[in-house]
Amino acid sequence: LARAFQRLPQASRAVLWHTEVEGEPLAVPAALLGLDEESTAVELGRARDRLREECLQTHRELAPDAECGRYLRMLDVTFRRGGGLAMDPDLRGHLDGCGHCARTADQLARFNDGLALALAEAVLGWGAAAYLAARTDDSAAPPAP
Repeated sequence: LARAFQRLPQASRAVLWHTEVEGEPLAVPAALLGLDEESTAVELGRARDRLREECLQTHRELAPDAECGRYLRMLDVTFRRGGGLAMDPDLRGHLDGCGHCARTADQLARFNDGLALALAEAVLGWGAAAYLAARTDDSAAPPAP
């Protein structure tokens, strides 16, 4: 996910970081980018789509063998629809035996729930969970006098 995030245009990275990780309203990245909130909402949707596509492209480029490439589209469709409930048995078997594809599946699953932590981990590494917890604690605390 780190490689995919770095491949995005700066505006896409900014809107994803500020909305997903920082949990800020659209007005914040809109002001940073010089856009109105409606345009920023459109950019956010595009940024999420670009990030997913870059994840898939990175997976394709780093795939250890050709078999992984044959499951790429299935991975994408499965996790766009919400994940493993109706997972194809062949795909499940491949994921059980292929760490590369299993990691990609985990990343794609986080697009549905948990993108904030996934992005924070990609950028901040081991400090991501603490960063998010501190951010949440700070937003719940009353402002300092």
